[in-house]
Amino acid sequence: MPVLEIPVRFVSLPLYNVNDNVSLPLYNVNDNKIVNASTIAKKNHSRIRILNSRFALKHNQDREPSPYMNESGTIVAFLEGLAGPTVNPQLLPSGESKCKRADLSDFLKSDGRFKVCQRILTRPLVIKMTHLKDWAKDEDVKYAVDKYEGQGWSYSDAESKKAEALAEMEKLLIDLDSMLVSDEYASRKDSYTWDDVVLVPELRTLSCAPGLKWPKRVRTYLTTALKRGGVSSYFSD
Repeated sequence: MPVLEIPVRFVSLPLYNVNDNVSLPLYNVNDNKIVNASTIAKKNHSRIRILNSRFALKHNQDREPSPYMNESGTIVAFLEGLAGPTVNPQLLPSGESKCKRADLSDFLKSDGRFKVCQRILTRPLVIKMTHLKDWAKDEDVKYAVDKYEGQGWSYSDAESKKAEALAEMEKLLIDLDSMLVSDEYASRKDSYTWDDVVLVPELRTLSCAPGLKWPKRVRTYLTTALKRGGVSSYFSD
C-alpha cells in the first residue's frame, strides 16, 4: 500500500501497539529510517512529536515509499486507527454503507431520487463551468460527456426534465432538512461524522443549480461546513 506523508512542522499523534508484540512503525521520509514507534511512545508518554521532519506510516517495506495515499477514505481510516482499536471512530462508518445512518444512506443511494434529480440539474451545468480547473480543457468536458452518455445517460433528456427535477428536488431538500440534527451537523449535535463527509460534497455540487429553493437549515448547514473547510459553494446569491 502507499504511504501517508504528514508534511507538518509539528504534530502530535497518538500511538498504540496492536498487541504486546507488534509496534506501529513510522517511516522517516527525510533519512529513510524505520523508527520503532513503541520506543518513541515510551519516551513521549504514548505520543510522538514530529519536529522539522516528515514521517509516514510505512505499510509495505518491500515497496518504494510514496508521499501519498490514493484515497481520502484510506487517510481517514489511518488517522482514526491511530487512536487505538478500542476507541469508537468518529468518522469511519460501520459495515458497507457510506453513511452510518440508514436513512441518509438511503437518501443518497446512487439510484435514489436525490441522485437522479441532482444529475439532471447539475451535469449539463458543470461542464459549462470552464472557469474551474476541472472543466477548463475541452478534453475533460468530452471525457465526461462520453463517459455518461456511454452509460446511457442523456444530456438532451436532462434539459427537458429540468423543471420537473427542480420541483422534486425542492421536496427532497425539505425531507433532508428534517433529517439534520442541527444547522451545523448531520448526525451529531457537537461534531462532524462520516455522514457529513459524504453529504456535504453532494450538496455543494447541487448548489450550482439555479432557481432551486433551499430550506434554511440545509443551506446554513452546507455554507457553514464549506466555510470551515475553506471551500466556496456555487451559489450565485
